[in-house]
Amino acid sequence: EGEAFYIPINHCYINVGAQLDPEIIKELLIPALNRKDLKIIGHNIKFDLEVMHYQGMELNLGNIYADTMILAHLLDSSAAVNMDDLAKTVLSYKTISYEEVVGDKKKVLISQCPIEKVLDYAAEDAIVTFRLYKELSQKLFLSQKDTELFFDMEMPLLKVLYKMELNGVYVDKNELEKQNVVLKEELVKIQSQIYASCDCEFNISSPKQLSEVLFTKMQIPYPKKVKAGAKLSTSEEILEAIAPNYDVANLILRYRELSKLISTYTEKLQTIIDGTTNRIYSSFNQAGTVTGRLSSSDPNLQNIPARTPEGKSIRKAFVAPSGYTLVAADYSQIELRIIAHMSEDPTLIKAFNEGYDIHKATAAEVLQIPLDSVTSEQRSHAKATNFGLMYGMSSFGLAKQTHMSQSEAKVYMERYFARYPKLNSFMEEIKQFAKTNEFVKAVDGRKIGTPNVNSSNALMSKAALRAAINAPMQGSAADIIKIAMIRVNEWIDSLPENTVRMTVQVHDELLFEVKNEFLDTAISQIEKIMSEAYKLKVPLIVGVGASSNWADAH
Repeated sequence: EGEAFYIPINHCYINVGAQLDPEIIKELLIPALNRKDLKIIGHNIKFDLEVMHYQGMELNLGNIYADTMILAHLLDSSAAVNMDDLAKTVLSYKTISYEEVVGDKKKVLISQCPIEKVLDYAAEDAIVTFRLYKELSQKLFLSQKDTELFFDMEMPLLKVLYKMELNGVYVDKNELEKQNVVLKEELVKIQSQIYASCDCEFNISSPKQLSEVLFTKMQIPYPKKVKAGAKLSTSEEILEAIAPNYDVANLILRYRELSKLISTYTEKLQTIIDGTTNRIYSSFNQAGTVTGRLSSSDPNLQNIPARTPEGKSIRKAFVAPSGYTLVAADYSQIELRIIAHMSEDPTLIKAFNEGYDIHKATAAEVLQIPLDSVTSEQRSHAKATNFGLMYGMSSFGLAKQTHMSQSEAKVYMERYFARYPKLNSFMEEIKQFAKTNEFVKAVDGRKIGTPNVNSSNALMSKAALRAAINAPMQGSAADIIKIAMIRVNEWIDSLPENTVRMTVQVHDELLFEVKNEFLDTAISQIEKIMSEAYKLKVPLIVGVGASSNWADAH
């Protein structure tokens, strides 16, 4: 445990000592690491696997036994899981930081640092990882449920994500350029409308200048109480509060939305398309959210808005390569189905099992009217309540979202819970459980941390309780799609290579590239595997679409 090794390759600085030839290392190291009886433990090992892959060193995935980052996240999803923090909290040990090796500015490459310095840093990484594994695995093995979740779900998923990251996703640069031009034209239009409304030109992206224009020059009443001398915010919440009376606020919100889409997607994505493959290679992070949902970075594909026309047009740039079709498969209303299953509310379960439009059925229940006489407005009120209730929404929140009066919303929610009494008691149980245990559980027993529910800060504890109400649903949906991904990947592995490629996961949706001649088989197989991933008291419905681009396949 106290011994670790560093093999220096490719260090390049004046007077660097002799180093082994990378080809010799490959020849000796890879067979040793791929021995049948070996178990490999790492911290964020997916990253290491990729570094080695791009150096032409393939490790046998069957030997990848444990990842201490994923293990720490499973045991406590609300704690920081980077190595430096874990070493401090779990081992009471201070590690050598990356900055100490390369300097604060991070402008020096690690290959330009002295071998002795990198040796200490790299060898310590190996020792700390092993010590973390020894400590954390003791906790893991105390719970059979956690042990199963780690070895049967999280570790197999890590290998699926590794393959997805190597696949990348095919993107049409010309389409992105086209979208970029359209969005920029729209942005210029909005900009001049804002200038006309404010009767002056200024930097709209500067909160300071914007605040002065809105609240000093235009004298728009500030919607909140404010202490003397405090800065007047131009946050989304403030702009939404003044928007009903001052249309300029809507224009600014729109301006921000467009700016973000341009900087994050239509411009940024063009710069990271691989010139040889025309693909973008995102990273999927398994330990990035408290609820267990995957997050993605460089670029973040999870945040492309799905509902807006602009979001759809960005998805148009994600296309199928020649000879393939894109298939998008997503779970329909999965969180509502999970809440029906977990709360065991008979009315809700019946509506799903009878195949009703759930929002229509809710409106008919609450208003006590026949299903076929529900209006679209009544349906949208029910929809806002169905989804809002999972986020602990109050009657005030419902009124704001549906434009009902405060008293109407209050009566509506009372009626709602009278028709679905099991839901109400289920949500109260979650709150109490969270307060007692500082975690809640997903449908498969995975723990989701809720550390702030007992905070002495009332705002923090309220927000934490709202998050705790939704966490079992969001966490369960995350686990169900993880199970589906593992099973779909097993099926993909049984096919001839490159027949089907899984490329992107966005919350409840999976994206695939499928060989044209295999399309019908793939659609029915993907739909079958996903809908059978977990047995709920209501059906898991999967919508599958196919097209030459992501927008039309969804």
